[in-house]
Amino acid sequence: MSRPRSGFTLVETLIALAIFGLLAVAGVALLNLSLTNREVVRAATEAGADFQRLRQLLRADLGQAVDRTVAGTGTGAGPAFAGGEGQVLLRLTRAGWSKPAGRPRASLQRVVYVAVDGRIERKVYPDLTGAGTPLTQTLLEDTREVRIAFVASGRTFAAWPGEAAQPLPDAVTLELTAPRFGRTTQWFLVGGGPG
Repeated sequence: MSRPRSGFTLVETLIALAIFGLLAVAGVALLNLSLTNREVVRAATEAGADFQRLRQLLRADLGQAVDRTVAGTGTGAGPAFAGGEGQVLLRLTRAGWSKPAGRPRASLQRVVYVAVDGRIERKVYPDLTGAGTPLTQTLLEDTREVRIAFVASGRTFAAWPGEAAQPLPDAVTLELTAPRFGRTTQWFLVGGGPG
C-alpha cells in the first residue's frame, strides 16, 4: 500500500500562479482606471468652479455698478461704465466695497475685466482713480472665443461708450466658447444705484 502524497503538483502551482497573475493585472488596470477617472473628475470640478466664480463675480460687480466716472491718468480711469473695446470686456465702478477695521478708503471700487491669451482676468484697482498696480485674478482659462454685448432700451450694442445720456446699460450678455462647456451665453442685469 502506498502513502498519499501531500502538497501541490507543478501543474497545480503553475495554474495558481497564472490565476494570481491575471487577478493582479486586472487589479492594476482597475486602479489605473480609477486614478484616471479621479483626475478627469477633479479637472472638470475645478473648471466648473472657475466658471461659477466668473459668473458670481460678474453678477456681483454688475449688480453693484454705479454711475461714477473716474478721473485721473491711471489705466483704470475713464467713464463710469464702458466695454467691448479690444481686450477690455468691461470697465466699471462698483459700490459695496467694505471697510474692514475702519480703514479709511472709498466704498467704491474700480474693476476691469479683460480677455487676453485665452484667459478672462479681473483687475481690481487699489485706488478709485484707477492708479496703482491692480490686483489681477485669472477667472477662466482656455477660452476660445469671448464676446460681450450691452442691452439698453431693447437694443443690443457691441460696445458701450458710457455716454452721459445713458451711462449704464440695462443688461450685459457674455458669450464664450470653452472646450469643457461649449458655447454658453450668460445674461447679467446691471445695477445703477447712486454713486
